[in-house]
Amino acid sequence: MPAGVDATADAPAPMKPRLFAFDSNSWFSNWMNRQHILSRLGARGWPVVYSSGPMSVSEVRALGLRQCPWRWRTRVDHHVTVPLASGLLATSTSWSRWNALAYGIHAHRLRAVLPASRPGHDIAMVFNPDYFPQLASLKPRHVVFHVRDAYRELPGWNSRNEAHFLALQQRADLITLSSQKLLDELQTDVQFKARVLLNGADVDNVALCMNDPCPADLAAIGHPRLGYVGVISQKVDLELIGALARRQTTWQWVFVGPIPGGDTERMGGSHAAYAAWTHLLALPNVHWLGAKSHTEVGRYMVHMDVNTMPYVVDQRAGGWARFAYPLKLHEYLAAGLPVVSADMVDVQRHSDVLEFAEGIDGWEAALARAVAGDTPGNAAARRAVAKLNSWDSRVDDLESWLLTLAERP
Repeated sequence: MPAGVDATADAPAPMKPRLFAFDSNSWFSNWMNRQHILSRLGARGWPVVYSSGPMSVSEVRALGLRQCPWRWRTRVDHHVTVPLASGLLATSTSWSRWNALAYGIHAHRLRAVLPASRPGHDIAMVFNPDYFPQLASLKPRHVVFHVRDAYRELPGWNSRNEAHFLALQQRADLITLSSQKLLDELQTDVQFKARVLLNGADVDNVALCMNDPCPADLAAIGHPRLGYVGVISQKVDLELIGALARRQTTWQWVFVGPIPGGDTERMGGSHAAYAAWTHLLALPNVHWLGAKSHTEVGRYMVHMDVNTMPYVVDQRAGGWARFAYPLKLHEYLAAGLPVVSADMVDVQRHSDVLEFAEGIDGWEAALARAVAGDTPGNAAARRAVAKLNSWDSRVDDLESWLLTLAERP
């Protein structure tokens, strides 16, 4: 070899292990942290499969015999392979033996989706503890548990969920947390395995939206526009917004996002929350524009006057959002507009570029200041914070942890 030539210059990059990710949300629904994380890993050469597991009996019944898919299929979207489950292996909480068989067949199909680039090096990344039983069939070498929520605070949490949550903490080789506050939810003997992986922003997409015209459905709404972009669930303080909308009738509240589920089940089966939402929509200065794709939401954020995070954070009211570091936070900051938020522990670090509010009077005063432009920071400062918290930088951290994990015996 000639002198001065680097022998490693043309060496191929080491093959990355397959990554099997699990969560209950459809890949093709509203984009959340899992889509942002996994699509970027896929773009970096990680073979990624995302699964919501076998269909359940209730899902088959809801779809009906004609609408239910009976053939196993796969799609590739944003560098991620997504199996579309068949109704032939539907599971039920009362069929433990059948479920074990269904999980085994499902795991076999998942492994067949992608060739093993590094045999025996598979990594499972679990975003929901309910998927713990499926690990027994998949048999990955390593497990990553991404704690994306204060699971115990969610409506409907039961002893079975708790058992899976505890078991998954013990099985995981790495635990990532979407907020620092969620460390309090872990058992003390597993906290040494935890790393904080805060939600980020698709900064480039929001920047591109700056030059886009205002969407027609939003342009039809007057100013000032107070925006909420994201999933509309029980964690949103609908009663607070209703009170504010009645006090300040010239303020136009604009909701952009889905209500997951269906009918009253959309809000965790809470009739009170669904009734509050219905009453809210009856007000003339409240507007719901429905769900938009992850590439479209930026166009709505940049054409608001104020973007808001009006969450229920009172522990006595079941405010699990107090543990949150919202996905929309840095998206809002990337838009450069004033942001008013409920007081969340992990968000307090950004008090120099957004304002916190509490109670009806506090929210009214904070929003009035924001509408007038009297807010912490300015557009440039907000965008600078967002740029430092991009999804690309988050995935840089995660990828380094995964590569270290992959080399562990």
